[in-house]
Amino acid sequence: MPTTHPIKAVIFDMDGILINSEPYWKIAEQKVFSDHGIDPSIQQKLPDTTGLRIDQVVKLWLHVAENRTANAALITQQIIEFVIEKVKAERPLLPGVHHALQLCQQSGVKIGLASASPISMITTVVTLFELHPYFITLSSAESLPYSKPHPQVYLNAAKALGVDPLQCLAIEDSVNGMIAAKAARMKVITVPAEEQAHWPIWCVADRKLSSLNALTLEMLQGKK
Repeated sequence: MPTTHPIKAVIFDMDGILINSEPYWKIAEQKVFSDHGIDPSIQQKLPDTTGLRIDQVVKLWLHVAENRTANAALITQQIIEFVIEKVKAERPLLPGVHHALQLCQQSGVKIGLASASPISMITTVVTLFELHPYFITLSSAESLPYSKPHPQVYLNAAKALGVDPLQCLAIEDSVNGMIAAKAARMKVITVPAEEQAHWPIWCVADRKLSSLNALTLEMLQGKK
């Protein structure tokens, strides 16, 4: 991953990178939509929603269900609450998180977080796993007009860090997140879920890893 722009900041996604929460979102959608009388099998008809903001996912569900009466805001909030409770109960920190964060500190880069998840969930996760000392900024797309794959949340994180996006490295697990970071003109390392690792689209990233444990100082320095 050689680069003419030295890496001065690393920006982490949260769901699927710091915590293994992606399965919880799927389970929560199934349960909450079912509770609202909406056929949970609709999930199989949707495109890949990994990395999308949950209110966008809810709109997709209701569009496919041709349901114009359900309370989308209530469903969204119930899904978020379900996932937060699962995270608190099961503490699904992913392998290599501390290794990656400590490596970033060792290399002297600034560290940020850019997630489509609501800020309430971001702060819960960072507090639960005592990660606050690592992060200079926590950026959420919750209140933005557009979430990932739009680049704004990454641009906001870079601005908060005081670093040119061209000197930022994003670490992502989803196609939507990868596209967002690339649109922000950042370098991107992807750590996709095992069942998605064979997808050809990951060639868009600068590098693909099997886990954060594979991250090296050389990668952060953009040497190889």
